[in-house]
Amino acid sequence: MRALMRPERKGHKILALKELTVKLSSSLSLEGIVNIVIDNVSELVEKSDLCVLFLVEEEAQELALKASRAKSGPASVKSKKGDISTFGS
Repeated sequence: MRALMRPERKGHKILALKELTVKLSSSLSLEGIVNIVIDNVSELVEKSDLCVLFLVEEEAQELALKASRAKSGPASVKSKKGDISTFGS
């Protein structure tokens, strides 16, 4: 059975998500948004050593690695081209 999140920890995550939405609304560039997302998600997800962000390249119908971060700093991640699957249709 999964343990419930402590109230103070849950409050911290809610506040962090609220701050993330403010940061996201302040950036108009894709690169700025990618950096904000990858930095904040890597901090919020505590049980992970690595965070990667893929975006869909619609014309090519492929996933493209846009950013990666390790808890210890920048990460080197190899990207493999592949098909995009549609779920739930």
